[in-house]
Amino acid sequence: MPEIAAADDKIMVLQQIWVSPDGTIEAPSSSRWPTLVNGQLVPVIKMRPGEMQRWRLVHAGVNENLVLSLDDHPLAEVAADGISLGRRVDWPTLDPANAYSRADALFLAPGYRSDVLVLISTDAQPGDSFHLRQHRLSPDESIIELTAGIDAAVRESLGLEADVTPGDLALGQQILVRIEIEGDPEDMPLPDDATLAPVVPAELVEITQAEIDATMAIDPTANRDIVLAIDSRACDAVTGECIPCPPGTNCRLAFMVNDKQFTMMNGIAPLNLRTGGEWTASEWTVSTGGFPMTHPFHIHVNPFQVLRVEPDGVAR
Repeated sequence: MPEIAAADDKIMVLQQIWVSPDGTIEAPSSSRWPTLVNGQLVPVIKMRPGEMQRWRLVHAGVNENLVLSLDDHPLAEVAADGISLGRRVDWPTLDPANAYSRADALFLAPGYRSDVLVLISTDAQPGDSFHLRQHRLSPDESIIELTAGIDAAVRESLGLEADVTPGDLALGQQILVRIEIEGDPEDMPLPDDATLAPVVPAELVEITQAEIDATMAIDPTANRDIVLAIDSRACDAVTGECIPCPPGTNCRLAFMVNDKQFTMMNGIAPLNLRTGGEWTASEWTVSTGGFPMTHPFHIHVNPFQVLRVEPDGVAR
């Protein structure tokens, strides 16, 4: 693709590591570690007015989600997790004073990757500077906050006092990269959706609404809500069915899918991928049902397509 081939390509590995003044890595002691970019604190990138670069962002941290934006410029996402989107998603600039969730801007959980195109305005002047920022998360989007909530709930269920109080533990707003403008103007246009459309991998064919509708015609319950939860429950070892813990009894914490556990005794699983004996396409809404928990979600063997809410408010 000529537009992207002409752009300078930069890999940015984002990690939360605390480095002491003498350059040694300190032992974990605080959740408020700064986010480093390729091991550097606020590296400087030189760009010209009208110049475009491709940034390959890799969230290699482990303990917090990130919400990113660039001053006065959109982050034009063209690939996620190494897979071309076949279109451009322009994530907006955000106010550094506010807290945000994943639907507001470019969101990276640990392990996420995103390729974004950064096109500096032709109105930028030598001497101007812009910043790539990490923004404060809303409490229900912060892994640190949610983990503290889980710990507090578990300790309370055991009759212990909470050792960490949730409330303002999430990573705060931070400048990650400083862009300094210098040199003569460039003329590097962003590729449009029509140009990007053919570069989607051929084997990753999008699931269509027609396929989902055909499945629903066979089984109206195929589209379903998937609620993952951890709670103190009494669960039947044979059927996997879980009920609220009866008063006056001590129940173990149970990990459940739709109020049911997987059981090794009979291999009961709460979900079924087949309808009427045929492989099907269905739409699942996965949530934690209000429980303060974080958990990765994936399906062995079967690939699946993820929908997310984008800047126009539409899930794609």
